[in-house]
Amino acid sequence: MAFSNSDCYVTFFLPTATARKYRTRTVSNTNQPEWKETFTLRVPVLLKNVLEIQLHDEDLITSDDHISTVLFDLGNLRVGEKETKVFELNSETNDELVMEFELIQSDEAPQEYISNGIIMAAPLSVLQFSMRNHQNSDYPERQDPEGEGAYDEPRDSLLRGTDLCFYINRDLETELGVLHLV
Repeated sequence: MAFSNSDCYVTFFLPTATARKYRTRTVSNTNQPEWKETFTLRVPVLLKNVLEIQLHDEDLITSDDHISTVLFDLGNLRVGEKETKVFELNSETNDELVMEFELIQSDEAPQEYISNGIIMAAPLSVLQFSMRNHQNSDYPERQDPEGEGAYDEPRDSLLRGTDLCFYINRDLETELGVLHLV
């Protein structure tokens, strides 16, 4: 790591399970941070699940420094067992990231996937809607959808009054809102 103490945090992302990135709190002024935080994700069993783990050094004045990225195949975990994994971040300085994982069996029935033999996709719900601005509204003239998920058109082409289609996958924690642009 750096010559001075870091303000570290970890982000992790599992694109097969969620559309959002998770983030730990920042542990300030140490090169040996401990987070002791727990995160829970629904992991689809029929897909290859590779967790992207990134370590960052938070900086209040400039953009945060990226320290390291680790990719971890969750298929290496065994159901019902807690497993501690040690990820080497820098062989020269012997920096490591230690994480504990536990893969537990869900009570929910597995979700059915659609496949053409090459690509697999979870069933989607389709939300169709129109964004309209009322004459007496205090909202600005342009509105765009915001959030994580899939749109049928590029977001910057969406103007007020446009009919939209938003595809929702329950397992991807899809979020939808309206961003009011000035």
